[in-house]
Amino acid sequence: KKVLHKEEARRGGSCAAVKWAPGNYLFASFGNRVASYLLSNGTLRPVSKISAESPVHCLTLIEENLFAGCADGGLRMIPIGEGAHFNTSPQPWRGVNGEKSPALISISGSKIQRSESGQRRYLI
Repeated sequence: KKVLHKEEARRGGSCAAVKWAPGNYLFASFGNRVASYLLSNGTLRPVSKISAESPVHCLTLIEENLFAGCADGGLRMIPIGEGAHFNTSPQPWRGVNGEKSPALISISGSKIQRSESGQRRYLI
């Protein structure tokens, strides 16, 4: 076993979810933050970070979008730019029951392409 990266827990919380992506990129959530890293020469190098505005419990990746399930019951779509940089704010979908929504603790997703319009849709 080899430790690739060690980051001390901060006020925001310890790591709750991780997701590997093609190109040796790793996405990890710490409290309400999501960070991206590049695995290069056996070392994780920080790339970018962004706030999801609520603690993130789970992550799933579909193409160039990272989806985060949050403690407030909402889902966040985080567009991923070139080199795993976060260039825009997450697009939130709030919980259907407002503040009484249960946390999202596990998500999975896939892309559905509509042949007649070419429009992409995501099934989460």
